Amino acid sequence: MNIVIYLRVSSEQQAERELSIPAQREELQRYADERGWTVVDEYVDEAILIIFNYVNITKLFKRCFY
Repeated sequence: MNIVIYLRVSSEQQAERELSIPAQREELQRYADERGWTVVDEYVDEAILIIFNYVNITKLFKRCFY
């Protein structure tokens, strides 16, 4: 099965800790590998500032549901 993953951090603290984008990517890749799934694409949003503009979640939903 082909899958698309979505990665997001919403604070600098998350970005610097175990919730960083690379850490999320690694965990989701491991999860997919364990199930025999293939990650074919990824969408990443980094909303470090007060403004939460998750542009890529919208792109992901459009890709999957329309």
